[in-house]
Amino acid sequence: MNTQYGISDGELTEQGIFTKVATHLLKQNDKAETDEGCALRGSSGTSCAVGCLLRDDEIADDVSECAEETCDRLPKFQPFRDLLEDLQGIHDARDPDVWPTELSQLAKARGLVMPEVQS
Repeated sequence: MNTQYGISDGELTEQGIFTKVATHLLKQNDKAETDEGCALRGSSGTSCAVGCLLRDDEIADDVSECAEETCDRLPKFQPFRDLLEDLQGIHDARDPDVWPTELSQLAKARGLVMPEVQS
């Protein structure tokens, strides 16, 4: 298993998920894509906002699965569906150069703390 992926039960809070995803996206600074578009895991070893929360054994056969489908398939993420959809939307629809601003705005709107990330 790739140990950089997955989230522990102790981190399974709105703040824990946001911190893990924001840190991951800002350090990766690249979209997770395959030839078909955005994906849970990209062909260059990248992962998306939802994909970084999943252990290898939790990845769906369809790597283009959206946040809603992941929440339906893995009930532990159901309480965080709206947050995951927002994070996935930032990954899929925005360029990496605006991710810091978009993530900061999302943190502020949800009352979350934006992690400090060294590039």
